[in-house]
Formats: sequence, C-alpha cells, structure tokens
Amino acid sequence: MYKAAYPALKQEKEATFAQQRVRLEQRLEKKRLQLEKARKDETRQRYAAEIQALENELSGKEDTLLPPLPDIKLTPAQEAAWSAVSQSFSEGKVALLKGVTGSGKTEIYMRAAAETLAGGKNVLVLVPEIALSRQLEDRFAERFGPRLMTFHSAHPAAQKRDVGAAVRSGKPYLVLGTRSALFLPHNGLGLIIVDEEHDASYKQDAPAPRYNGRDTAIMLGVISHCPVLLGSATPSLESLYNARTGRFRLVSLNERYYAAGDADIVVIDTRAERRKRGMNGSLSRKLIGILRENLEAGRQAVILRARRAYAPVIQCEACGDIPRCPHCNVPFTLHRSGDAERLVCHYCGHSEPFVPVCKTCGGTLRSLGAGTQKVEEELRNLFPQARVARLDGDTPDAEEKRIVRS
Repeated sequence: MYKAAYPALKQEKEATFAQQRVRLEQRLEKKRLQLEKARKDETRQRYAAEIQALENELSGKEDTLLPPLPDIKLTPAQEAAWSAVSQSFSEGKVALLKGVTGSGKTEIYMRAAAETLAGGKNVLVLVPEIALSRQLEDRFAERFGPRLMTFHSAHPAAQKRDVGAAVRSGKPYLVLGTRSALFLPHNGLGLIIVDEEHDASYKQDAPAPRYNGRDTAIMLGVISHCPVLLGSATPSLESLYNARTGRFRLVSLNERYYAAGDADIVVIDTRAERRKRGMNGSLSRKLIGILRENLEAGRQAVILRARRAYAPVIQCEACGDIPRCPHCNVPFTLHRSGDAERLVCHYCGHSEPFVPVCKTCGGTLRSLGAGTQKVEEELRNLFPQARVARLDGDTPDAEEKRIVRS
C-alpha cells in the first residue's frame, strides 16, 4: 500500500538550488517549443500562461494570478441533467450520470469542476486509460489552463513528485489522472469525477494492493466529505443496482449534444462473405466500398480491431504445431516492425526472432488471423492516397501523442 503512494510522497535528499534551476529551465524550454508548434489559439494561450508561471518561478516571483474560471454553457438537456446532479450532491448521494454517446457528459464534468474551483475546493478527475487522459487533457486545459495537472504511470518520477508537491502546497488544482491519482496527498477535495466508471481498467489485480478505482474513489469521497460523480454511457451492473436501491441517484442524459440522430449500423457476416469470396484480406468488399465512399466525401474513418500485433497465432502448415512461449506455454504473437519480425509472449514479455520454419517437423510456419499491424498494412495498400495511422499499445509514446493531437 505504501509503495502505491510512494511516488507522490517520497522525499529524496534536497536538490541544490542550481539543480532546481536546471530542471525549471528545461521545462521552460520545452514549453517554448510547444508554443511554437501549437496551432490553436486556446493551446497557445495555455502554453503562454505556463511559460509565464515558470519564468516567475525562476525569477523568484510568486504566481498568484490565475486566469478566470471558464463559463461553461450547457444545452437545455445538459442543464436539466446538471440540476439533477447538483440535487444528488445536496442529498449526499453519489450521482450516476448515464449519458448516451455524444451527449456531452464532459461539458457537465467541466461545469461541475468550474463551480467547485470557484468555491475554493479542488477537483480530481479519473479516467481508465492513459490514452483517454490525453484526449481529455486538451479539452480541460483549454478551459482551466495552469490549474490542470495530469498524473499517471507514464510520467517520470520527477514529474510525479512535482504533482505531489503541488497538491500538498494548498494551491487550487484540478488533477486529471488514472487510478493511481487516488493516492496523491489530496487536500481540500470538493469533487471527484470518475469517467467511464464501468471500465475494467479501474480494477487493479496485480501487483498488490488489489482494488477497484471506482469504489476507492467513492470511499475517498466519504473520507474527504466531497461529492462523487460517476459517468458512463453503459453503467456497470453494480452502479445500476446501487441506483435502484437508492444508494446512488441515476441521472439520464438521452439527447445528443448536436441533436444528431442514431448512427446507421450495417452488420456484415464475414464468414458468409468469405464463402462468397467477398473478402479482400481481413476486410470485406462491402466495408471497403463504404470506406472508399467516406474518403471520397472528404470524411475520416476509425477502424477498431480488438487484437494488437500483426497476427495472434502462428501455425505450421504441415503438422499443425503452434509455437508457444517456453515460460508460459501460451501461443506466441507475431509482431512486425519494418522488415523485422519477432514472436512475442503477451503474458511475460519474452520475445525471439521469427524464423518461418517449424521446430517440430521443419515445415513452413504461417500466420493466422489479423492484428492492428496487419489491418494497417492492408489499409495502406487499399487506400494509398489516405493518411493511415495506428494507435495501440505498441505505438511509441511520441507517435501516439502526434496521432491523438492531429
């Protein structure tokens, strides 16, 4: 338990004044480069404010001036939902916001955060995945500027310590983070928001401590005497049960933000298409036609594939043997990077070069199925004129940021 909170709490020997200046100067230079590359006015303003704060810190000035809190405008449906959420807070109940996809739950989060900060209290916003925190970071940063801090496992230890020190300092803050942000030394919490509360990523089963981030957030709210807002388009059964029994208050938001209708859904049976020779690699010809029409109309497309890597299984054509990890005895997954191919175990991380020769009979090994890398390759071949980018657990951090921000 101590180790879970250790990055935010640990006190190493004090760095010298010169070392502190070097760290601040490095951060200042990084922010100046980001300002040069920023394209949005809101983003440029945020970087300019952060640069001013760093310059003040380097010069010994106390940065007490923060930009005004945003005025979050809501639609009538969102206003009604926010009123119900506020009523739930006044009753001392956890609010469960069930909003259809595209209904603008994030706007309600920001309205709640702005009112909490205006009241002199601090805010913790939890998201299940690092990638999702990066998407929300831009939206919150445009509204809350230097008040916003992010905290997750991808941050270096020095940045985690900086966030921990800022939280302890007593200055107003809004922390956006994954479940580990629960263990920061919070003070003056006035609101906890758990986005996508149903997501299994909130559960930590290894290493210890084993806990559910959503339930821990609710307990933190009890300890801190602050309201908790859970949000999801598909709430968990536990939360729905708690709402039905009166422990939570269910607030529904059934109207899309731009009053858009339901999405058109086309179900394609790929097994039937394969029998009719209607497949082109991993994609059906029907899907390829829809994608082509979409691109010709100047629109973009997102394709979701539940498996990463190039191929989930490798098998010998002659004897049917499947190469397995020597440590875990689970099938290897084929990864491809440029011309290099490796067999990787997704359980323990063991990897070895891929040699397409069966160790059992000497036959030829072939890949079965398709992961995100293979789908990306096929899309590039089918649509050479389109920009194709892959975003998954194997994407380098710098490339992932570029994809999300572009």
